[in-house]
Amino acid sequence: MYRKGVAAIILNDKNQILLVNLTTFDSKFFSIPGGGSEKGESDIDTIKRELLEELGIESSMIEVIKKSSTLYKFNFKSITIKDGKKYKGQKKVCFLVKFNGTDKDIKISKDEIRKYLWSDYKDLDKYLLFEEQLESIQFFIKDLCPYIIKI
Repeated sequence: MYRKGVAAIILNDKNQILLVNLTTFDSKFFSIPGGGSEKGESDIDTIKRELLEELGIESSMIEVIKKSSTLYKFNFKSITIKDGKKYKGQKKVCFLVKFNGTDKDIKISKDEIRKYLWSDYKDLDKYLLFEEQLESIQFFIKDLCPYIIKI
């Protein structure tokens, strides 16, 4: 069974992508923000909740531009139990989100996020180091915002 989840390609006014270093990661590994859906929660509600919980980003500071038409499915390293159910992985949909705030508006949850950074598309390979991670995020970028590839 795969847990339903979401992720977000969050762009600032320079078309840089927001990356997060989770406390469960080594300090050099980053990802795009996101997380698992709660029971009965819509995809859009999930991404808004995750951004608020992890980064302190209020809904008023973002504009959800587009939702991917494709799911990304991956397996966990080991079976995970959530709410009494066993999951072998997660299926995620990805959103393109425009961040209209400033870095002062980002207040990371120290329990979940060690740090964040803004990356140009050309530099993603320096931060997205998990197996197949770079390729999957590049896939979503090509689907949702291919114009940033040329920047």
